[in-house]
Amino acid sequence: MQDLTRRKVLALGALGVAMPWVSKASAQERKITVAAYSDIFEDIYKRTVIEPFMKANPGIRVDYMGMPTSAQNLGMLRAQKAAPQIDVCIMDVVVAKAGGDENIYKPVTAEQLPVMKELVPAALIQGVPGPAVTFDALVLMYAPGKFATPPTSWKELWDKKHAGRIAIDAPPNLVGGWTDADCQQTGRRW
Repeated sequence: MQDLTRRKVLALGALGVAMPWVSKASAQERKITVAAYSDIFEDIYKRTVIEPFMKANPGIRVDYMGMPTSAQNLGMLRAQKAAPQIDVCIMDVVVAKAGGDENIYKPVTAEQLPVMKELVPAALIQGVPGPAVTFDALVLMYAPGKFATPPTSWKELWDKKHAGRIAIDAPPNLVGGWTDADCQQTGRRW
């Protein structure tokens, strides 16, 4: 990575929490394999991060391997420990720490990725081998056509009048819920 400019290193840093080394696929092209969440995250991340990165860096190809959960990503990394095939992995902080405790991957340091010095302090979590890529928040969403009045608290969702109408994805899923548009687009149901 020594020949990469600061901008390219910044873009690589945006790709994940594990050590971002670049393997040579050929004399002209380098390849990075990124493992992260599948489904909606994958679609958005490819469109907003990976595709612009590859356009700005035509000599670097990024292959994306989507997995539904961080636990599945960690299982894949464990299986590949003797012969790693993943260069960068984006996962939940608790799972990333578990893999770090097992020495599954190499930590990223500010010496290797100087842009880490510019990150907000919350992005560097003690015991986690790389910087945070995203910060997630669980929010309450509702379908206006399905509620006479908007819910004002989580507690209201447990009211028996809403029985069979509430959906909450459990951790480690990053998608807290679905909008009507998401359901129509993906074919999923409330």
